[in-house]
Amino acid sequence: RGLLLYGPPGTGKTSLVQAIVRECSAHLTMINTYSVHKAHAGEGEKFLREAFSEAYSQASQGRPAIIFIDELDGICPRRNSRREQESRIVGQLLTLMDGNKKLSKKLPHVVVVASTNRVDAIDPALRRPGRFDSEIEVTVPTVEERLQILKLYSKNLHLDENVDLQIIAGWCNGYVGADLEALCREAARLAYRRLSNSSEDGKVLTLLMEDWESARSQIKASMIRGVTKEAPTVSWDDIGGLKDLKKKLQQAVEWPIKHAAAFARLGISPVRGVLLHGPPGCSKTTLAKAAAHAAQASFFSLR
Repeated sequence: RGLLLYGPPGTGKTSLVQAIVRECSAHLTMINTYSVHKAHAGEGEKFLREAFSEAYSQASQGRPAIIFIDELDGICPRRNSRREQESRIVGQLLTLMDGNKKLSKKLPHVVVVASTNRVDAIDPALRRPGRFDSEIEVTVPTVEERLQILKLYSKNLHLDENVDLQIIAGWCNGYVGADLEALCREAARLAYRRLSNSSEDGKVLTLLMEDWESARSQIKASMIRGVTKEAPTVSWDDIGGLKDLKKKLQQAVEWPIKHAAAFARLGISPVRGVLLHGPPGCSKTTLAKAAAHAAQASFFSLR
């Protein structure tokens, strides 16, 4: 009776719920951190009870009802990080979830859906069977999914014939849906500014490829904001010796990227992580940069 959507911010968790509500013509009851964490004691628990009661009332009339709890980690954090008021709210929600399970036979059309950006920050009691026992990860979109999102957000924009959304989607590795929406807005804003500065009257607002390039320099993937991104120029030839180690890194990092189709065809799962260890000054960072350069991959240094 409970579904938990988790994934990075901006991937469309709330939009998914809204789309389901429209598709099913269901009644939507929204619960968020602001509505629950009231100033006075007991108000948050009362709000939760009223929200569930509203959903049951709709279901008793034969209409599907969805209770959507946004940012569940902010409402029900883990025990070691919450205050007394939050403990009462968690207890109230657990009681309501257990009650929803008991009422599921009488009112089969009530579903509780929650979303979170930090699934590990939620009280584990909520993830037990009978509560939020079904979990779906909403991941960062692939290049094909980014293309579909760009088409959706640019459908009302006039694009120049040279604009290739497939190429733009390829540029936007790591962008989520919210980032791509912001990218389209920024490209349109830049096109409008360019047209405003033009002396030609009556010209149609048309987005050029250069508008998208400029917008991409302004709109970064939200997942990597505040993280330093480098474009390494170090090659394997710049590192003396270490022949066997360089070969292992090529096989682990470079080959899965450059020969992805062959790996998929042979059913080989690429290595997901490599740990380089050794004393300071033995070229660990330089080797990692060389691997990124050879694979034409982005390099992020986290210290």
